[in-house]
Amino acid sequence: MARCVALIRGAPGDTETSIQGVIRFEQASETAPTILDGVITGLAPGRHGLHIHTFGDFSEGFAGAGGIFNPFGKAHGAPDDDERMAGDLGNIEANGEGRAEFRVEVRGQGGEEGGRSGLVCGGDMW
Repeated sequence: MARCVALIRGAPGDTETSIQGVIRFEQASETAPTILDGVITGLAPGRHGLHIHTFGDFSEGFAGAGGIFNPFGKAHGAPDDDERMAGDLGNIEANGEGRAEFRVEVRGQGGEEGGRSGLVCGGDMW
């Protein structure tokens, strides 16, 4: 069993929002899906894309995060698509108070080394 926890916060220097949250990652075995279970608050109401990016460097803002984690050179896609970047995790929905509670199952997209940062992007991705 592999587990980790990601703490979510707004962009560096962002004093306009109070985005924060937690995402728990769990995988029962190397061949099992990875389960993401999370809560994020402070979002704009509506749908947001959820991604893992290549780097964890936010010293220059989001540009330092690099592209979406993509060790296999795939195109964008939804979590259920055969063709998708490993870091494409689907959409989450924030309610009228800006709170998103979600559980996502991701299959078969791991790599030797995973991405380093998670980003929540405004608007639908698929």
